[in-house]
Amino acid sequence: MWGRRPEAAAALAAASGTRAYEDVEALFAASDVVALALPPDVQAPFAVRAAEAGCHVLLDKPVATTVELAREVTEAVEAAGVASVVFCTLRFAEPTARWTDEQAAAGGWFLGEAHWLGSLYGPGSVSAYAASPWRREKGGLWDVGPHVLSVYLPVLGDVTEVTAVPGPGDTRHLVLRHASGATSTATLTLSAPRRRRRPPSPCTAPPAGPNCPAGTAPWTPSRPPWTPSSPRPAPTNPTPATPASASASRRS
Repeated sequence: MWGRRPEAAAALAAASGTRAYEDVEALFAASDVVALALPPDVQAPFAVRAAEAGCHVLLDKPVATTVELAREVTEAVEAAGVASVVFCTLRFAEPTARWTDEQAAAGGWFLGEAHWLGSLYGPGSVSAYAASPWRREKGGLWDVGPHVLSVYLPVLGDVTEVTAVPGPGDTRHLVLRHASGATSTATLTLSAPRRRRRPPSPCTAPPAGPNCPAGTAPWTPSRPPWTPSSPRPAPTNPTPATPASASASRRS
């Protein structure tokens, strides 16, 4: 383990039962695979150095925030003949990984729609990620956009054209054309207002509850709210849940 702050690297290494290196090149020399957890424009030069040292690289998203830096990483990986992967959670975690593979295997998709409305910078947010300088500078396009692409690309193909329109705050609306001929849209933001739940009617259908009129029962939600411990649903739509929805979204 190596870090730009040696004391932090030493503490984390001790907690993980491993060794902290003072010299990053020594870490590369001792490793077959290197996982990088750095801001994107810091990550890219280190990824180049790791590849040149013969290490396979596990990268965070985004790889970089400029085309030039991203190409440098790609060229270094190809020249060294090492493997690389950007660890986008939705592409590897269940159930979204399996769902994505199923849609790619089904084929025939010609439209996609994604909405990722985060409230990281919304009123009342207390997330530790809000202190990240690069996220605040680059916004949802760079932070959650790669997650959306990690689902779109296996299903619809590489992006060949993109148009972007700004919205409130860091919101960006994208229209994409894919190599397959499909098109897709995505709305991305980290500054959406926190969701306000509409209070439900306290009583619904029978049987009667203790505090409800005769013939009704206490209201219970039909679907539990998402929590960090439960799987996050795939951010894409369409999902071929029924033949009607599938026919509306796939080539006939």
